[in-house]
Amino acid sequence: MPNDAFDSLFDAWGQALNVNPQITKTIFHIESSGGKNTGRSLPDDADSPVGPMQMRPSTAAALAKRIGIEGPLNLQDMRFAVPLATAYVAEGLNATQSAEGAFGYYFAGPDRSKWGPKTAAYAQHGVALYPSMALKVPAPAESKPAQLASADTAQDQP
Repeated sequence: MPNDAFDSLFDAWGQALNVNPQITKTIFHIESSGGKNTGRSLPDDADSPVGPMQMRPSTAAALAKRIGIEGPLNLQDMRFAVPLATAYVAEGLNATQSAEGAFGYYFAGPDRSKWGPKTAAYAQHGVALYPSMALKVPAPAESKPAQLASADTAQDQP
């Protein structure tokens, strides 16, 4: 069940942030059907999740500061989306101490008072998929931005 073009990106950031890359790959599959549905998921929301990892721009900006990614973020670009999503999964794993909790955290955020039946269903779906998830991801169109390339060289993150 090998992954294609972005496998090394998921794996490197997973290693750097101590996250099983299968969790982040599963989120990629759930959120955008493996990169097929990357548009704004909430068209009337100015901070709508977007891109292959369906991350809110405000969440991405805060995560970028915490992990040292500078400059404008293109959440449609896997070279930005994967590191940011992996950092968010790492936060979820640290906060909840479980893969199921990390899926819930990714879906609904850190405030557990906002978690409800939809969050539980998402988390259970993620856990059911992630042990055997095999993805085919599209090939990258261009090389990695310098700030991400240096981070990968230094740490090898997803």
